[in-house]
Amino acid sequence: AAILAELAVQTDPEFAPVADPIVTIADGDVQKAVAHESLTIVAFMEPETKAATQLLPELVKAGRVLSRKGMENGAGVSRPPVKLMTLDATKHPTASEKFGVKQLPWMLLFEDGMSVGDVRLRRMTSSACIRIVSYTVV
Repeated sequence: AAILAELAVQTDPEFAPVADPIVTIADGDVQKAVAHESLTIVAFMEPETKAATQLLPELVKAGRVLSRKGMENGAGVSRPPVKLMTLDATKHPTASEKFGVKQLPWMLLFEDGMSVGDVRLRRMTSSACIRIVSYTVV
């Protein structure tokens, strides 16, 4: 991995490796977590379930792509990087209720701190997550 990162730096001087593209909202305060971010995906999850353990690696892949600068959306417009966050909905049920989460896992997309869309995540792949964000955010 270090060799690949070094090669990437040599070919793209603006390359910056992403160590951990997912932030955990530990205190359950979604609004505070997304308040200062341009674009944020919050995945409401129940960590102990099979669906969550299968989904998490896909979210990490998506987070690595979405956190890069200069990615274009479906309309060909450059957009800011996307911050990816997770929330343990079993520990913070009031956060789920506040945002109308219907079942777990569930993803909400926030733009400038405001919820702009939601997606059921049961069988989400990283490429589908990237595509949804790319075409949703103009």
